[in-house]
Amino acid sequence: MNCLKCGIPFCEDEVFMIKEEEVEPICDGCDLSGEIYLITYNKEEFAVQAQNQEAAVEKWKNYVQWMELAVPNEMPIVNKVKYFLPAE
Repeated sequence: MNCLKCGIPFCEDEVFMIKEEEVEPICDGCDLSGEIYLITYNKEEFAVQAQNQEAAVEKWKNYVQWMELAVPNEMPIVNKVKYFLPAE
């Protein structure tokens, strides 16, 4: 079984997951780490996990400046992601 937010495979016996009726399985890492935001800037997309949109944008800015990928001079497009499924 894979977490529907981050896609990491896990076993129900090894990792805590939500087991309530009609709630999709997510791993405890995603449950504790906040939401996933898709940030688009200069036609590039970044998935950032944070507690809120402002924190996600701040993490993204720090990352792209540190990696010298961009020097953001305008706000990126930010969308909250409901499910994140990895490509197989």
